[in-house]
Amino acid sequence: YHTIENKGNIPESIRLDNYIYGCDICLENCIWNKKARIVRTEEFLQRKEITNLLSKAEKDSLEKSDFNRAKKHSALDRIKFDKLKSNIQSCNKNQNLIK
Repeated sequence: YHTIENKGNIPESIRLDNYIYGCDICLENCIWNKKARIVRTEEFLQRKEITNLLSKAEKDSLEKSDFNRAKKHSALDRIKFDKLKSNIQSCNKNQNLIK
C-alpha cells in the first residue's frame, strides 16, 4: 500500500527495507501462488529497462526519461515518478539507519 497507493509521505514508523515499488510479502503468502509453477517464458522475464531503472535508483541517478522508458507496458504505470523517487529516498534513509 505505502509504496504505490499512499499519496502522502510514508510514516517513519514503517520501514520499507528495500521496497521501492510494491513488495513480495503478498506474493509469498498468496495461496494461489503456492500452487503456481515456475514459468520461463521470455515475456515474463525481467526487462532490461526495469533492471536499468533499479540500478540507477540504487545510485540515486534516476531520471524521469529512464522511468518513462521502464514503465511502458509494465505495472510501473501505476506509480508517478515523484512517488517512486520519494520511495527511493525512504529506502536510502532506512539503509543509513541500519549502517
